[in-house]
Amino acid sequence: MLVLPFAARALEAFQITEIPGTGRTVAAEIADLDGDGRSDLLEVRFEGIPPGERRSLRVHFQGEDGRIPAAPQLELPLPRGAAAYDLADVLAEPGSELLLLQRDGVRIVSLAGRKARARDARIPDGVTAGPAPDERGLSRLALTSRALGSEPVLVVPGLGEAFLLAPDGSLRARLDTGERTNYFVQKAGPIYAESDIQFFFDVPRLALGDIDGDGRADVLSAARHELRVFLQRPDGTFPTGPSRRIALERVPVEDHMRGSGSVRADARDIDGDGRLDLLISQTSGGITDARSATSIHFNRIQDSGGARAGRWNLAEPDILVERDKAMVADELLDVDGDGRLELLQGRIPVTALELVEVVLTRSLDVHMALFRLDPGSKREPAFEQKHSLPFSFETGRLRGFVPSLDHDLNGDGHRDFVHSTDGSALEIYLGGPGSRYRDRSARQELDTEGVLNPGDLDGDGLLDFVLSNPRRLDAPIRLLTNRGALPGTRPRIRSAASDRGSARPK
Repeated sequence: MLVLPFAARALEAFQITEIPGTGRTVAAEIADLDGDGRSDLLEVRFEGIPPGERRSLRVHFQGEDGRIPAAPQLELPLPRGAAAYDLADVLAEPGSELLLLQRDGVRIVSLAGRKARARDARIPDGVTAGPAPDERGLSRLALTSRALGSEPVLVVPGLGEAFLLAPDGSLRARLDTGERTNYFVQKAGPIYAESDIQFFFDVPRLALGDIDGDGRADVLSAARHELRVFLQRPDGTFPTGPSRRIALERVPVEDHMRGSGSVRADARDIDGDGRLDLLISQTSGGITDARSATSIHFNRIQDSGGARAGRWNLAEPDILVERDKAMVADELLDVDGDGRLELLQGRIPVTALELVEVVLTRSLDVHMALFRLDPGSKREPAFEQKHSLPFSFETGRLRGFVPSLDHDLNGDGHRDFVHSTDGSALEIYLGGPGSRYRDRSARQELDTEGVLNPGDLDGDGLLDFVLSNPRRLDAPIRLLTNRGALPGTRPRIRSAASDRGSARPK
C-alpha cells in the first residue's frame, strides 16, 4: 500500500494510542522482542514501595493484525538485582534481548518465540557499577558494542575497572579505568541524614575505536581528571593497565576544593579518517560566574620511533568554542545525514538577570547552536535559536520530556527538533537546508510529561515513539504512531504489519 503525506493532517503528526497503566511505569521501549519481525512494547512496572514493592516486566506482543494489545501477554518478575538495562541483539536467537546490569555481571533475557529464557554473563570477580538495584527506577545504559568485530561485546562498567565480555560470558578484557568518589559522612550531633555514610561514585565514560591508527579498536576511559588509553594488541587482547595515561589538568583549584564545575570528554571519529577524535567540554566557576570551553582535538598520526601512534594535542585545540557566564551541554551528532559529525551545544546563560527571570517565569532559556567541525571552518554557529523550557519548582524537573535533536521524523536524512513545550503539547521543528529549525512544522496537544523513547511500531520506516511517565502513579503509556504527514515525507511502502492496521490496543 502506497501512503502519501496528507498536508491536511500535518498539524497532527501522530496517532495516539493509550495503554492503561497501574502502579508506576519506570521504563517503556519499542522493540522486536519475539523475533517475528514486528515491534512489541516492553514496560517495566513498579507497584508499592519498599520493602513490599513489586517489580515486573510486562510485554505486549504485536499481533498479525498490527495491533498492540492493552493487556500484556507475558509478565514476569524483574530480577531483584537489576540496576540498569539495555536492549540489543546479542544472541543467535531472533529478536532483541533485554540486558540487565547486576552486581556480578549482565543477565541476558531472550523472549524469542514469546518464551522467556535467561542466561548470565558474569565478571570473574569484583563488583560491577550496579552493586544494588536502583531504588527510584530503572535507567537505560549502553551495555554493548560491535567495535571489536562483527560479534557484539558486552561493555560492563565496574567499580574502578571495566570488563569486556562475550555474550557467553568469556572475558575479552579487564581494564583498570580508575574512579572518582566523594563521601558524605554523618558526624555526631543532630541527625539530618538518613544514613551514616553516603557516597557519589563517578564511573569513567568509555569509548571504543581505533586510537593509534593500526586498524584495531582500542578503549578510551575518560574521567574528570584523566584519560586512560588501552591499546588492543595484535592478538586481540588488551592490557589490564593503561597503555597511556593523559592528565587533563582542566579543573581549577577553586572548583576542586568546592566540588563545582565539570570536565566531560567524549571520543568519536569526527573527521572521518577512522580514528577517534576528542571532545572536551569544561564548565568552571559558580552559578553566577560560570565559564565554559568546548574544544575539539583531532587525532594526529605521528611517527614514534617508527611506530604509528595516535595523539591528541590537548594544549592546542583544533576547534575552540568559549562562552562566558553560561553553562553548556555538548553533543556530537550527524544532523544533516552527510556522515560527518557536528557539535550541538545547548547554552544556559547564568547572570543575575537570568536567575530573576527563572524565578519569575519558572522556565529556562536554552540557546541551541550547531557548529560545523570541518577543519578550517568558521567558529561561528551554523544556526542558533532560543527555546524556553518550563520547569516545576515542586519536582525540580522540566515539564514534559527533555527536548532533543536526535530523531529524523520525515525520513529526509536530517535530524528534527522535538519539543515538549510546557508539558501540554508536542512540537516539531524540521531540519534541512531550507528550514534550519526556524518554523514550527507541527504541534499536537498531548500530555508530554515523562520520557520519550523512539522505535518503528508499524514497520513503515518512519520513526514512532512511546511516551511514559515514571513520576506519576497509574499514568497510561502512550504510543505515538507517525502518520507520515510531516512536510517533506517521501512516499513509502508500508510493511505488511502496517497494512493491517495501526498500533491500536484490542
